[in-house]
Amino acid sequence: MRSGVTLESSELATSTITTKRRFNRSINLQREAQKALREALASPTRFNRWSTPKHGLSIAALAPVDLYATRRLTVVAAKNVTPSGLRVVAGSPEIDLQTLNDAGQVVQVRSIARLHREASTIDGAIPAGATIYYVVIYETPVLDAAQRVRLSIAQIKAADQPASTDVSGADQ
Repeated sequence: MRSGVTLESSELATSTITTKRRFNRSINLQREAQKALREALASPTRFNRWSTPKHGLSIAALAPVDLYATRRLTVVAAKNVTPSGLRVVAGSPEIDLQTLNDAGQVVQVRSIARLHREASTIDGAIPAGATIYYVVIYETPVLDAAQRVRLSIAQIKAADQPASTDVSGADQ
């Protein structure tokens, strides 16, 4: 007689395979990113916490969204606040894990690999006063208390001084 919690080994294997197939079908990073990009383009007023401009570039990010247990999606807007056009560095945005000391100063920076990126522009050009949007999907890092996730975008004439924002999600 079978109890309510006992399963035959063949039933366990079938259940695991079915769950794995369903999970794999649901993982479509490109589709998730494109959906988030369409939503950002349709509702630009959701971006309301802009960084201090750095070399004509200001950025704002929405609170990160956990797609799955190990993947996170962040949407970021980059605004050109200059009277002339500019171009962002190819491959932007960058995502870093920063470790801070007790005084709040950065003591270590480690790059976080992107799993997928979508952009509202192909070439990274931002006309004067315009805004472009990026969706970035990355592995969800496990953070220590003194760590944060920083997203940054630089323009090609000041690649060493990017505009950046904290996207750890703790304060958003």
